[in-house]
Amino acid sequence: VTFLAEAPAQRVLDWYHTKAIRAGYSSEHQVRDGDHILGGVNETDGGAFYLVVTPKGRASDVAIITNNGR
Repeated sequence: VTFLAEAPAQRVLDWYHTKAIRAGYSSEHQVRDGDHILGGVNETDGGAFYLVVTPKGRASDVAIITNNGR
């Protein structure tokens, strides 16, 4: 899924990090060529997510890739 979020990158990253932790996922942040990468796994069910956030001023381009571990 890709979309434009009307929020700064840090706010988007904080929101997804919090949701991931609450859902039982790990959450690791990296920066690559200006893109912010957030990724993690759920050891219980094998699910995983990969989030790319590209700052666009006061907005952010967001791409999310997930699987349910099955």
